Amino acid sequence: MSPGSCRFRIHDEIASGELRLPLPILGDRLDVLMRYGSRSLRRFLLLALAALAVIVPILVAPTSSFASELNATRVANFVAGPATVGKGKDVVYTGTVQSASGTSWANTGSVTINVYFDPDGAEPSALVRTLTTGATGSFKAGAPATVSGSWTVEVPAQGSYAGSVSESKAVQVVESAPATSTRVANFVAGPATVGKGKDVVYTGTIQRASGTSWANTGSVTINVYFDPDGSAPNKLVRTLKTGVTGSFKAGAPATVSGKWTIQVPAQGSYSASLTPAKTVKVVAATSATRVANFTAGPATVGKGKDVVYTGTIQSASGTSWANTGSVTINVYFDPDGSAPNKLVRTLKTGATGSFKAGAPATVSGKWTIQVPAQGSYSASLTPAKTVKVVAATSATRVGNFTAGPATVGKGKDVVYTGTIQRASGTSWANTGSVTINVYFDPDGSAPNKLVRTLKTGATGSFKAGAPATVSGKWTIQVPAQGSYKSSVSAAKTVKVTVSNPTITNPIDKWNCPAWAPIKGNDSSMIYHMPWQSLYSNTTPETCFSTEAAAVKAGYRKSKR
Repeated sequence: MSPGSCRFRIHDEIASGELRLPLPILGDRLDVLMRYGSRSLRRFLLLALAALAVIVPILVAPTSSFASELNATRVANFVAGPATVGKGKDVVYTGTVQSASGTSWANTGSVTINVYFDPDGAEPSALVRTLTTGATGSFKAGAPATVSGSWTVEVPAQGSYAGSVSESKAVQVVESAPATSTRVANFVAGPATVGKGKDVVYTGTIQRASGTSWANTGSVTINVYFDPDGSAPNKLVRTLKTGVTGSFKAGAPATVSGKWTIQVPAQGSYSASLTPAKTVKVVAATSATRVANFTAGPATVGKGKDVVYTGTIQSASGTSWANTGSVTINVYFDPDGSAPNKLVRTLKTGATGSFKAGAPATVSGKWTIQVPAQGSYSASLTPAKTVKVVAATSATRVGNFTAGPATVGKGKDVVYTGTIQRASGTSWANTGSVTINVYFDPDGSAPNKLVRTLKTGATGSFKAGAPATVSGKWTIQVPAQGSYKSSVSAAKTVKVTVSNPTITNPIDKWNCPAWAPIKGNDSSMIYHMPWQSLYSNTTPETCFSTEAAAVKAGYRKSKR
């Protein structure tokens, strides 16, 4: 094509609208420039348009090499259903995205899909959601059914995958069947009058209409409401699940008087229902309390020993006092001027109000028991009991300590015995029951190791043991406790040996091991000693370490 003919062809195509290029200067303005522009401008425009006429079709046309790189896709096993579903129930759609693999199909990896829904003639197909499939291309999701229509899944083009669209699945939505009536049978909230802080317990069973009678439901959700007397609107206290037969039992601490109600919310095929309110009156504590026979002691205790506190909670009964039932108490301790009163623990008394507990003594101070207000019981506080804690002052030792035997076969017991004693003037006296630690130090294989901790008898004596495994040294330590100082016994060495059996097999056709040299002939039941004349000519079948072992096994000694 000559430049002249190119010029007129391009000009004609522009004028006729057949040549459309995405540049803002094209159209009417280009026509004006070609008619009235300078000669050099017209020449430049003609050359530029000729180049664009060649390049643009190449740019906008899809290449066969690119198109061939995309793998075809499909949505296999696509299901949306059920085909007929109650309004408000879920429509579930499932399937697997696959890509062409030769002449067959293979699951893709995780890909993006679009879910569309087309109501029956009501509106065009609408995008419901976009989601990502699992690692094998599979998907499963759902949405509440509102109107009938068709569901479709689109695989948009992505990566090396070409786009595709599943077939449509029609789902008909129908009005659900009337809900089944419910009620709360045998609803109780009580007791009708309860002490502040005590539990209000509510029980009942959810039932459903069954013909002309009622049957228990399975496990359902219920809401518990409480309405204080005119002080606040009905308030949701908690939501809970009933048991598998619809029954429930729960409670909450009583704080103020009011009305308790159970609501069964609409769920599944069950309609909502509400119980009549149950009124519970909460009364403040009216009965005075005291801690009778309170003791904390001993008055002077060695550091680390237990301080034991005991007593009985009683309530006013006319002009006398009676034991309460099981109540909660708080134990407080006030170190001597070093800290304010501190809560040590909270505990429950026994069924008759009695209690006994303890704690290791660390510093001197005062112990107090508080009965907090609970139920119909008012609060009370005991007088403080002072306990003096003293540091260890008496030296100790391990008297008559033994560990043995000195040589013991592996697996046999090493037995350690002794008596813990305390300094008494210029002599020593047995302690009472104390704690001791038993240590063992293997021969160079490990540092001193705690084997066990045990209590001595009432006179300070002890006797215990452990299987022997390796040789080493045994030591007893008396840790500091009460008024007793710490001490450590001298180490006792125990050698552990490996014992050979008395009967064994030959080491070869003619010989027994050196530690079991006696040859035994099983067929004759005769044994031969090394110095006997037939010994060297005897092929042993059993070997013995001693004659006693051979005799015990039923053998007799050779006569020569």
